[in-house]
Amino acid sequence: PGVVTRVLVKDGDSVKKEESVVAALTPQGQTVAAMEAMKMEHQIKALSDIVIEKVLVSPQKFVEAGQPLFKLKQN
Repeated sequence: PGVVTRVLVKDGDSVKKEESVVAALTPQGQTVAAMEAMKMEHQIKALSDIVIEKVLVSPQKFVEAGQPLFKLKQN
């Protein structure tokens, strides 16, 4: 559980999984949101190329563990 601090995408946005030398060592994608939990900020990243069909959260909103943040659609 935590608080959403930033949402960096909007409905209909396409997001990408990064393809780089650094990403090959530590796979990461485009940051789509940030959350604060246990006084630390955590970035939420895309794990594949997807389309954000609908954003389900907004900044300063508390979310529970396992709660969906986005409705996604494969690219």
